[in-house]
Order: sequence, then structure tokens, then C-alpha cells
Amino acid sequence: MLIQLKPREESFTTILFQRLRKLDTLLLCEGKTETKVIKAIIKKLGIQLHGNVGVTDSEGINQLYNLTYILTLLISKTFKKVRKLAILLDSEQMAIEERVKSLVDSLKAKGYNINNIEKTCHQTYKINGIKPPIYVSINGIHSLNHFQKHTIEDHGAILLSKLNPNIKEKIKTAKDAQEIIHKEELVPLIEKSKPEQVKQAFNHIYCLLNQISK
Repeated sequence: MLIQLKPREESFTTILFQRLRKLDTLLLCEGKTETKVIKAIIKKLGIQLHGNVGVTDSEGINQLYNLTYILTLLISKTFKKVRKLAILLDSEQMAIEERVKSLVDSLKAKGYNINNIEKTCHQTYKINGIKPPIYVSINGIHSLNHFQKHTIEDHGAILLSKLNPNIKEKIKTAKDAQEIIHKEELVPLIEKSKPEQVKQAFNHIYCLLNQISK
């Protein structure tokens, strides 16, 4: 079952002591857009989640790094029912592996001894040597190497091109995916697309959801 945590409406204390203790997995997204996209993909693909999965956003990448450390510490010491922590974030100007390393380095700087990073499937990695294990999936399609940055909208642009082949020419000249599709358009696009098209365009999220559903 998917449980929406709402940091803007609930105090951090409420989320921790009333919500977190009920969860088996916590999925932390960089922003509100990713949270909505995750929910839309679960519904479109009919994905069956294992146990109670909480999803929330961190209001930005810097806050996400800080929350990852805080939540990992609290889960390992207090909320041991939580078996997995999953993270979804943009690669921006970094390569996929660089973004994962950046997160790992931020945890190492706070004292965690992380001994292994394992690639589990497309743009998705498992950080071992830490409890709970952290699954990280990175947004961005780097084969679109003329884009100045890579975000979740990259995947929306590819999905849109499956519905409208004329978009492919616009993708070739755009400086980033935001010139093609706005974040507010992602969920409606997912809703009107075929499941297989969504799976192909957002295959890293499909991979992440499969990892946390095991």
C-alpha cells in the first residue's frame, strides 16, 4: 500500500513518530513532481507494492541529502521496521554515476562506512554497508547529450515523442526537456499513454519500484 507523507501539511515530528513507524519502505523524492509521477506510474502499470510504502518529497536536492542522513540514522536506531530507503533525484549537470557518488560522499562525510555500490538495473543503484539499504534511481537521459541539464522531464519528452513523432525533431534542437514539456504535464501524459510506453520512457522508475517491491 502506498502512503503519501505530506511535509508541508504535517510536522516533521508527526511524520516520524506517527507515520514512519508504520512503514516497511520509505521512498524519498527530490521534489513534488517526482512524487506525483511515482504515484501515476504505480497506477498506470498496476504495480503491487510490498507492505506499506511511504512516499514524500524533500523540497530540493540539498535538503534530500540532509534528510537521507537523518532518516537513515533514525531508521537504523529507532524505526527498524523500515527495511528499505529509496531515493529518486535528477542528475542535472552530473553524469548518472557522479550523482550517485555525490550522495554517497555526503553520507561518508557524516561518518558512514559505505563499502559497496551495486548497479541493480537501469540507472538504479543499491548502496550497501548501511542499514537500511538505500536504493537510488537517477532521472535523466544522457543520450540526449546536447541537453544542458538532465531531469525527470527528459523522460516526459521521450514519452511525448512516442505519442507524437513530430516531437523528435524538437528534441534534437532543444537545450533541455523543459522546452518540450512542463512538469505539470507529466502526470496527464502518463495517464493517457499506454503502459508499455510509460515503462519504456520511465524504465528507471519501473526498475526502482520493482526493487522495493521484492
